[in-house]
Amino acid sequence: MPRSKYSLKQPAMTTYLYNGLYSLNAERLFMWIVIDTNKEQLGIDDIIGAIAIISGQPVISTRGRPSGATKGTSVASLASRRAIDVQLPFRLPMFAGKSLFTLRIAMTRHLGAWIGRTIPFVGYFFMTKDVTEISSAL
Repeated sequence: MPRSKYSLKQPAMTTYLYNGLYSLNAERLFMWIVIDTNKEQLGIDDIIGAIAIISGQPVISTRGRPSGATKGTSVASLASRRAIDVQLPFRLPMFAGKSLFTLRIAMTRHLGAWIGRTIPFVGYFFMTKDVTEISSAL
């Protein structure tokens, strides 16, 4: 009797259990190990830093601005101005500009504006700290 070229036999499949996940094949096991290792390496500081930097970018268009002012405003600035509408009796120095290269110092009495413009620099601090730690470990 001639044999069919199609086999009904299933190849033996090895599955793995990892961190509460079951029936993982080798590729998926590898993927989950890479994800978990990266989460441990990066940590929460990197996520906070990235969110702070991104939320502080002036991507929201605004109406008229004085000449020389940075065009647009950021999500962080809008949110902090609305949440903290406090005028101080003195002026606080704050960094203004789209990037570290266009950075300048401005003064404000509005606490919300100061916090909104400081948020991205908190992110830059976290990222700089991570780069320093990684480069010193090499």
